[in-house]
Amino acid sequence: MRPDAIFLALLVHYSHLHATNSITHSPILAEIVPEKARTAAYALDLCLESVVASFGAPVVGILAERVFGYQPRAASGGASP
Repeated sequence: MRPDAIFLALLVHYSHLHATNSITHSPILAEIVPEKARTAAYALDLCLESVVASFGAPVVGILAERVFGYQPRAASGGASP
């Protein structure tokens, strides 16, 4: 299988999982968390989701370079057009 096809499949799969995950958290937490602790549960959920999401860009960069063979161009030293 070609690397770009693998990347596209992973991107579509992740997008689907992320959208489903975001939609279902609030109703599930509302059902299982006691009313007094809901605010803290929502805050903790959002914090953990944000921490995990912060690793997304570096992981994509590492995958691009090491798995898919991306080679960045050397800096030209001039102003960007």
